[in-house]
Amino acid sequence: MNPANIATPTGPKIELPNTAYILPDNIAMWPPVWWTWLVIAFFAISIIGIILVKIIHYKRNAYRRDAFQHLDSLNDYQDSELLSQCHQTIRRCLVTIGRNDLAAMPSQALFNQLDLQLPPKHQFKQLGSLFINGAYQPQLSLDKTQKEEILRLTKNWCRRHKIHA
Repeated sequence: MNPANIATPTGPKIELPNTAYILPDNIAMWPPVWWTWLVIAFFAISIIGIILVKIIHYKRNAYRRDAFQHLDSLNDYQDSELLSQCHQTIRRCLVTIGRNDLAAMPSQALFNQLDLQLPPKHQFKQLGSLFINGAYQPQLSLDKTQKEEILRLTKNWCRRHKIHA
């Protein structure tokens, strides 16, 4: 009896003359198809494009972040100075986006024009003439809720205004 054919606990042991004749060559796992590099390039370009768009958007909105930072620092200002700074912030935003025609308008006409683009809940006219003419009054006293409302509406306008308005 041939010792190669002796049964073992795992089964009969079979000796092969040369395994190179039996097994095929290894099949490359990468790339699986010819257009894989196109797909990889598409995704790489897409990711780079998204990153560039985010960077441009971040830089373009730097003036909004500066306006929020400035408006957050206005809590300790006097009443007439608070109104004046809110007006200045709005006008600076308009100048930054290239709307010098709106920024040069008198306050009443400017805020009427800005109210056309805002929903009624966020319009400046709900503050009345106090917001428009308050900075020019000799004696002005605003309570805490009025100050908060003025800052809220100004921040809302800075956040939501459109560049192509």
